[in-house]
Amino acid sequence: MIPRIIHQTWKTRELTGEFAAYQASWRRLHPDWEYRFYDDADCRRLVAEGFPELLALYEALPRAVLRADLFRYLAVCRHGGIYADIDMECRKPHGPLLDRADLVLGVEETVSPIEARRLLNPYRTRIANCIFAAAPGHPYLRLAIDEIRQVAGRIDELAVVEATGPGLLTRLLHEHAAEFPYRLVPQICWTPPTRPPYPDLYPFMRHVWAIHHFAGTWKPNYRHIEPVGRVLRNAAAELRQNVREARSVTEVVQHLAVKIPPSPVWAEDLAFWRRRAGVRTVPLLGAAAGAAGRIGAAQNQP
Repeated sequence: MIPRIIHQTWKTRELTGEFAAYQASWRRLHPDWEYRFYDDADCRRLVAEGFPELLALYEALPRAVLRADLFRYLAVCRHGGIYADIDMECRKPHGPLLDRADLVLGVEETVSPIEARRLLNPYRTRIANCIFAAAPGHPYLRLAIDEIRQVAGRIDELAVVEATGPGLLTRLLHEHAAEFPYRLVPQICWTPPTRPPYPDLYPFMRHVWAIHHFAGTWKPNYRHIEPVGRVLRNAAAELRQNVREARSVTEVVQHLAVKIPPSPVWAEDLAFWRRRAGVRTVPLLGAAAGAAGRIGAAQNQP
C-alpha cells in the first residue's frame, strides 16, 4: 500500500509567489498526511543515508535536472508516498486515488501518430514523472534507478526526458507492465493541458485532481517556437483522447455511494455499479461499462 506521504523538492527552502501557493495547496488538502520538503542539501543527505552506493553516481550527474529525476525515484522508493513537482497545483485530496494501489502513474501527453514517428518513439501515450505514487521499494522504481545507473556513462548523449524522465518511465512501463499491478491516471485528472484550459472547462474540470503548470525551470533559457502544424496535430490528438476519457472517467468511492444528479449533458441518469469488489465506479456521459480510461478501476489485471 502507498503510505500517506507527500514528497516535494526545490533548490532552497525559500518558496515565493506561485510556487509557494502550489506547495500550500498540497498541505491544505492533506492536513493529516506527512509532508516532506527537500532542498538540495536534503536531497544529497537522503541519497547518502539511504543509498550510499549511489552517492557517487548522484553527484557525478552533469545536470541538476538529472539529479532531481534520480532523487524523486530514490525518495519514493525508500519511503513510499506521492511525489509532485513544485509547479504542481493540487485540486483534490488524493487519498481515494491511491487507495488499494501499490503504483499509481499518470499520462503526461498523447502525441499524434506523425509526432510519434518523428520522435522515433513507438509509444504515443507518455508516462509523467512530474507526479507519481508508489509503495516503498516498488520494483518499478528499482527498475528506473537501475536503468539510470546503466546509462550514466553516456547520459550526455541522451535527451533528459529519455534518459531519466518521462521517456524512461514510459519505456519501462511498456516493457514490464505484466510484472506488477498498477493504476494509470488519465491526463485530464493529473496533468490536464492548460491550453486549451481543460481545468476550467466542463465536464473536464470535474475530474481534475492536480494541474501541472509546466514551469520548465530545468530547461535552457531560450525561445523555441514549435511548428504550427505540429502543435495543432498534437492538440487534436490530446483533445480526442481527453474527450474519450471524460466520458468514462470514474471515481473511487469508499464507504459512501454518491448519486450524481442528472444533467442535460448526459444521455441518461448516472448510477453506480461494482466493477470489482471494494471499488465503485461512475460512468460519465452515459458511457458503457466496458469503456476504457477509468481511474478508479484502471489497474491492470495480474
